[in-house]
Amino acid sequence: MGRKNFYILLDLSIDPPEEEQKIIELAIKQKQAEWSRSRNHPTKGLKAKQYIGLLPEIRRIMGDPELRKTEASNAATILSKKAGEKFLVIDRHIAICMSKGFITDEEIFNLAKRHSVKDNEIRKRVKQREDAKNAEINKQVKLRSAKGYITKDELLELAKIHSVSAKEIRKRVTCPIKKSLQKSAKKPKPLDKAIEKIITDNLKIVGKSSLYQFLDLPSDSSLESLQEKSKKRESELHKRGKKDALGTAGIALAGHCRTIFKTENTRNSYDMTNARSLLKGLDSDIDVAGMDGTIRTEYYNALVDSAVKLGMNRNEAHKYIRDYSRKKKWKIETKAKRPGWVLYAVVIAALLFIGAGTGIYLHIKNESKLKKEYQQVLAGIENDNDLQKKVRVFNNYISTHKESDRTIDAVKRLEKLRLAIDELKAKEFTADADKLLAEKKYQNALAIYKEFIRRYPKSLYADKIKKKIEELSVLLDDIDYKELDRLHGKLVQVRALAYSAYLKEHPKGKNIKNAKKILSNIREEYYLTLLKEIEKCAKNEDWEKGVLSCDDFIKIYNGHQRAVEIKEQQDILRTRLWEKETFARMLQKVNAKGGDYQAGRQIFIDYLNAYPDSYINDKIKVELANLDKKELMAKTAAKKERLIRLIKKSGNRFILNSNDTVRDIKTGLTWCVADSLLDTDDCLDYDSAIEYTNNLKTGGYNDWRLPTVVELAQLYKQKPFFPQGESEWYWTSKNYSRYADGWSKVVDIVTSKNEVMWEKEERDSRDCGSVRAVRYRASHK
Repeated sequence: MGRKNFYILLDLSIDPPEEEQKIIELAIKQKQAEWSRSRNHPTKGLKAKQYIGLLPEIRRIMGDPELRKTEASNAATILSKKAGEKFLVIDRHIAICMSKGFITDEEIFNLAKRHSVKDNEIRKRVKQREDAKNAEINKQVKLRSAKGYITKDELLELAKIHSVSAKEIRKRVTCPIKKSLQKSAKKPKPLDKAIEKIITDNLKIVGKSSLYQFLDLPSDSSLESLQEKSKKRESELHKRGKKDALGTAGIALAGHCRTIFKTENTRNSYDMTNARSLLKGLDSDIDVAGMDGTIRTEYYNALVDSAVKLGMNRNEAHKYIRDYSRKKKWKIETKAKRPGWVLYAVVIAALLFIGAGTGIYLHIKNESKLKKEYQQVLAGIENDNDLQKKVRVFNNYISTHKESDRTIDAVKRLEKLRLAIDELKAKEFTADADKLLAEKKYQNALAIYKEFIRRYPKSLYADKIKKKIEELSVLLDDIDYKELDRLHGKLVQVRALAYSAYLKEHPKGKNIKNAKKILSNIREEYYLTLLKEIEKCAKNEDWEKGVLSCDDFIKIYNGHQRAVEIKEQQDILRTRLWEKETFARMLQKVNAKGGDYQAGRQIFIDYLNAYPDSYINDKIKVELANLDKKELMAKTAAKKERLIRLIKKSGNRFILNSNDTVRDIKTGLTWCVADSLLDTDDCLDYDSAIEYTNNLKTGGYNDWRLPTVVELAQLYKQKPFFPQGESEWYWTSKNYSRYADGWSKVVDIVTSKNEVMWEKEERDSRDCGSVRAVRYRASHK
């Protein structure tokens, strides 16, 4: 037998299938904890150990997207199959109850109880059955009303076929009701053969059996609803714009629907054509009934009933079947005429006399044959030690033979066999249990006794085994309760779980009152301890542990106010757990965006807008700042790379070093590749510029300084020029004081514009500019 499906085993959502890895892992951990607690259980222990052994396989399957998808698909198939099998039986039982024409509330209740489903599910399926039945009745009424009236005989016929009252059929009739068929009555003409063939061919292409099915509407729908659905379907198909066979056939069928369902006359013509097309099935039934060249009376009557269900009246049905049989040259069996009463009596008497003599002879001969057969059956199993095989042989004999002395004897022998098997099984179970009892494995012995009762509830030894179960239960009750005393001084959670397990295991134990009292007494201690644990989990952001810790308390004290309070705490923890997992998922999505920093920011911003009070919002803000830094660094790197490319293109004057510096071979000076604006993404006043150069460590050097006017001019005003960046001008080391409405510091500057003709400029030291740091070639690390 194959393993259990992991989606079903973990109680995960199947429709839609759970895909969130964190939720799946949480379900695995919860099940692992549950199985660990059940490992030593007498009946659940074996399965629990098996499931624990499957944990690596569970994690492998549920961690692989493709394997998990297959597992989910298999789970859906299993559940669908189970549901299908279950409802197949339910529908059969509903049909039996409704065979009288209705179903009572008591029957619905009993069916729901029998099949372990809700009353509403039974009522829903009853309604589906009634709706289908009503649609068929309405269809039959329409077919018979197409001639402009319906006869009383047709009305009664429909009532009989569908097991309803004539009054129920009459309510559905909207045309006059006449006593008999009118000779002048005109029946609706069927559709033109060419149109019928086109519709039939297109229905085959789209996989539908009728225009009603094509529109997904019942056959008793109103013309308005049929027209509306036809237009909607046609519009949908045109919008889809597919020119394949399905699309073309669909558009053609939608057009036919709009034409046919425009008036009752055209609709009746289609219904008549549709009903006549079903006569092919009737032809097949007639072929089966007449295989030997003669149609028996009971077959003939059944064929007439089938034809009536297809919309014919009885006279039409009789004519159709007779004409068909005549073409095939078959005879239709009719009842023989009765002879006169005298001749009849003589013939009967003679037949009785002859039959009696013949019957006696045949009976004696048959009895001898049956007796010999039974003796052979007995001889065949006499030396066979397989008792179960003997049971099957006798069961088969009894079910295939009429009651006689031999079947009575077989029943007696079967009873003896069952008693022998019963005794043998009881001895086997008792022997196994006795071994365990000798080893003081009372739980295991109890499990064996209970298994015996489960398998053989009607055994002659059942009462004896039940008594042993009762004795063992009392013994285990005392043992388990004494074990609880050893938990004194243990953690309150451990004690609470142990007492709860005791109550579950011994619901009728003699110590149950004491156990309940103790469990009640430690409730407050457990509650306060759990609050501290929740607080600790919150501090460590271990929300998952907090959720699981709350589960046990809620289960033990379910219904108490403290459990309600812990449930509120657990809901908060679950929210925090969701937020934590959501934050992890957002980080993954942002990282997947790579250099698309704006898209990454939007992921975080959308969450902040949706959940302004979330506890992870501070973390999100930190991540937003990190994104800004990453984007700045990326931009800086791109600008630096551009500058380096330009330097390389400027000729042989500038030599790039591997430490973010560049040497001017014309002057012997070493410069930073990146200026202060590229390095900090900000401008600097003069004092900040001095501080910037003093703290600069680019290339591992600490002797960077502000350049002189001449040094900067050599760089930007003498060919080949140093490439121009984004900075407009640079501070120099030349500064002096000036008085104009107060003393101020003025500094000479050089622009970054590449030009041979230039003039010296100066700026107030409080202005904001850039630094192009320089050092001499000699090393001053």
